[in-house]
Amino acid sequence: MLARQPWIYRAPADLVFILAPAFVVTAAVLLFPEYFSGETSPLAWILLVVGIDVAHVYSTLFRTYFDREARKRYRELLVGIPIACWVGGVVLYGSGKFVFWRVLAYLAVFHFVRQQYGFFRLYARKDSDTAAGV
Repeated sequence: MLARQPWIYRAPADLVFILAPAFVVTAAVLLFPEYFSGETSPLAWILLVVGIDVAHVYSTLFRTYFDREARKRYRELLVGIPIACWVGGVVLYGSGKFVFWRVLAYLAVFHFVRQQYGFFRLYARKDSDTAAGV
């Protein structure tokens, strides 16, 4: 017997907000290759990168900075981490722009791997074998 799919929220919401963006963007690139080849316009960059890829970052604002309880509980972290990241970025860039971008690239890869593992854990949370970390 097949197990019931453990959606993160509900099937329609997961399909529209988690799965569909990747397929919509891929379809747009395949359907309009001349628009996406060569130099990317600022509008395309904003829509594709900021609007889709980075949108999950902005949603965390509602669970941190815009949440009164979280803001009160984690005040030092919510103030200190952005400052530490900025100072670290300045130090890295001071070491050379290639050092800065190389470290950012490695951090991005680490982020993407952790993000996929996080999705795995969210979807597997109701599965007795994977919920135990097996």
